[in-house]
Amino acid sequence: MPTVLLIEPVDALRSELHNFFEGHGYSLLEAADANEGLALAQIHEGPLDIAIAGRSDAELLAHPFRELRPEMKLLEIAGGGEASSVNGRSSITRPFTEA
Repeated sequence: MPTVLLIEPVDALRSELHNFFEGHGYSLLEAADANEGLALAQIHEGPLDIAIAGRSDAELLAHPFRELRPEMKLLEIAGGGEASSVNGRSSITRPFTEA
């Protein structure tokens, strides 16, 4: 089961994404901000496959995550437009759908 670290400050959105990921068979760790996300990445004993974070948190975490968990992918949530690569990170844009 893939493990996702979701970093999202908005409780309602984090809850909705929680239901989506768990409903699709992912193991999910949740954090409200970059500091909490980094702490979870440090103490989690199992693998972390991907971290998903907004642009500002992704920018703060890119370097520490590369050093701490080089195998983990970082997906940045950006606003508007098409999914792409931003600053060398993969991104998905809001609004997004289940697909």
